[in-house]
Amino acid sequence: MLSKNKNLIVDKMCEGSVFESFTDPRYEIKIPLQKGQLNEFNTYIRNNSKVRLKKVYSNRKVNSIYLDDDDLSSYADNVAGISRRIKRRFRWYDNDLNSIVFENKIKKNKASIKQSERIINKGSRPPVNRKDVRGLLHKSISSKFFPNLEVNYQREYYELGFGIRMTIDTEMKFRKLHPIVQSKFTSSPVYAVVEFKYSVAQSAQAKSLLSGIPFRVFRHSKYVIGMDTVCR
Repeated sequence: MLSKNKNLIVDKMCEGSVFESFTDPRYEIKIPLQKGQLNEFNTYIRNNSKVRLKKVYSNRKVNSIYLDDDDLSSYADNVAGISRRIKRRFRWYDNDLNSIVFENKIKKNKASIKQSERIINKGSRPPVNRKDVRGLLHKSISSKFFPNLEVNYQREYYELGFGIRMTIDTEMKFRKLHPIVQSKFTSSPVYAVVEFKYSVAQSAQAKSLLSGIPFRVFRHSKYVIGMDTVCR
């Protein structure tokens, strides 16, 4: 169960006042790739003399359940590119469902922050319906939002230097949770997503490291891609 103070924070975020206290923002640059392009990218990044490529964490499976309201406001705001928006999700890693995290990913212009709260999941099951969400979250949140999409993928973790992080996501799969929970997952039309993450203060170093990458940067939301994939 969320602590009282955290509930107050989340409630404020739902009302929009969180944007007045937007702190520690970071940039997230994404490059969606198909299989052949990923091979080309791996060759490029390993041969880039400016990059000090270092694996910083073991590969793991990332699982997310995205929440939305009856108007699908989160989905609509992402599609429209609204400069100030929030995505709400549960997240857990590999098969560890005993302890999951509730996150609010807050976007302001081109930067974003995440506010997280670890939750003890006594039922050890993914929160795929409204009842599950009510059992895990404060009433002011659970009454407004329902689980809408489940996403999972394999993630690799690297550092390029200067604390600039890079992740590579593959094997992305989606399943619709509302109004009926689908039994099967559908593979993403995108083979891989490379993402660079760095603080605003690291912008100059990141620009130097990433200049010359022969691939285009795109706005890419797994929630939007997933919804477009399973709801067609």
